[in-house]
Amino acid sequence: MKINQGLICRVFSAVFIIAVSSFLITSFTFSEVQVPKKPGENIYVFDYANLIDSSDEEEMRALAREIEDKSKAEIIVVTVETLGSYTIEEYANKLFKSWGIGDKKLDNGVLILVNRENLLSGKKGRIRIEVGYGLEGAIPDGKAGRILDEYALPAFENKEYSKGIKDTFFVVAGEVAKEYGVEINSIEGFKNYESEHSNDKSNAVMTVFVAILIGFSLLITGIVILLAYKNPKLFNDSQYTMWQWEKRIYFKDKFDKDDEDDNDDSFKWFGGGSSGGGFGGFGGGSSGGGGASR
Repeated sequence: MKINQGLICRVFSAVFIIAVSSFLITSFTFSEVQVPKKPGENIYVFDYANLIDSSDEEEMRALAREIEDKSKAEIIVVTVETLGSYTIEEYANKLFKSWGIGDKKLDNGVLILVNRENLLSGKKGRIRIEVGYGLEGAIPDGKAGRILDEYALPAFENKEYSKGIKDTFFVVAGEVAKEYGVEINSIEGFKNYESEHSNDKSNAVMTVFVAILIGFSLLITGIVILLAYKNPKLFNDSQYTMWQWEKRIYFKDKFDKDDEDDNDDSFKWFGGGSSGGGFGGFGGGSSGGGGASR
């Protein structure tokens, strides 16, 4: 049987062209279709990947609505099944600009994007906080990263995905509310979070204060020991109390006087005083790519 080489070449060429065209069309569709179209109504939480509990969803919606009513800032949560060929940074920035999150003049939007595919596999690109221009001072990149490290990732590692998203949202909402001086009183869950968060901050401040106090005490003790080593006579006289020793260290040029002056009540450790609306559309904001991903 005689083989028609020309026919074979034409067949292979046609198959090749169809394969390449299909690949290009599929790739283009795969990457573009993953960014959801801008919703007609802003309901703040768009759980396309079904990761958020309904109760958490309602709390976040109520809080986001109150913050927008009082500050025009928009905090949006979006969960998706996959990012396609995008990185999470590219996807978040594209979605942010496409939807116009935040007020158009203030650019005060925040997007919390969660990628279910990488979340379940534990890969990088699980979650991102994308911050609009107007809030980059309140939530700089470093702070956004710490929020994810301290609130999102610990919950994700325990497979508490809804909790991780809500906790992240609450912290971001707290930073936005603080930036605009907004008080949130209507959301019980957020008030409880604020109380716990405030206690954590107080404990941290107290720990730092105690550490500084201990360090200062050790420094003074070291100085006294060093002075005693270099000048033993300074501490040999048994007639001096510890307070008098300290006066000798700091006021030794005055010690030509009689020690009777030490009983003067005008120089004491302490002073001796007594203590006495509904859902709307998006605002048209934009982002310059600020934020953090994990």
